[in-house]
Amino acid sequence: MSADYFNASVIARAAGTYAKAVRRQATREGWLVRLQGTRLRYSPPKNLRKRCRTLAAKLKLIDQPRAYRELARASAVLAVVVRMKVQPALGFEAALLAVADDFGEILEFSPITLRRWFRAVEVRGLAALSDRRPGRSGRKKKGSFQ
Repeated sequence: MSADYFNASVIARAAGTYAKAVRRQATREGWLVRLQGTRLRYSPPKNLRKRCRTLAAKLKLIDQPRAYRELARASAVLAVVVRMKVQPALGFEAALLAVADDFGEILEFSPITLRRWFRAVEVRGLAALSDRRPGRSGRKKKGSFQ
């Protein structure tokens, strides 16, 4: 059943219109609506559902910034472990700083963040690296707080 609910942007792409028009049409026609996290999901009419399903499947394969961040976190923590295994005399702090230097510029995190991720993995396993924030996640765009 949850597969029959889509956000307005997916329905708009499938219908060839705008998200605002989809929201207005949903209100006017009385579509079923669910609040999922911080976003509204709509159940479109049957003639649009199939197109929405195929489009949503394509979008999930293309656009997954959360999965990318989680993978980046896991690879950074794994790099610390590998450095410590390969060079045991290096020690935890030196390995952590070396990995933070290697990954930090690309992924934009500090040694403190890497240390926090490492401890979280020790306590809760790799599931601790998953992004559990509801709704949109990531950095805010510049100028969005005006």
